[in-house]
Amino acid sequence: MLRATLRECDFAARFGGEEFVVVLPATGLGDAETTLARMREHWAVLQPTVTFSAGLASCAPHRSHAETLAVADRALYAAKAAGRNCVVSEAWLTDRAATPVQM
Repeated sequence: MLRATLRECDFAARFGGEEFVVVLPATGLGDAETTLARMREHWAVLQPTVTFSAGLASCAPHRSHAETLAVADRALYAAKAAGRNCVVSEAWLTDRAATPVQM
């Protein structure tokens, strides 16, 4: 399902248990949210009773890939805490006035 919703240049892999990492090169946050919404729609068809939560972080020159992954992981757990079935971006972690993107 993941590969069917991604471009050829994108990468997806199981990270552990029921968690996956998706790398979207040269993709802004808005386009990444659109991609996650498309994944969520496909997932809802396959598993309508299972939620789809995502944490979204962008690579930045000042941090390592491991640090980026840690930020995405914190955002994922914030999405789960916000009620699941939503996307939380790294901006939400520092600006709690923002609203998680409900899918």
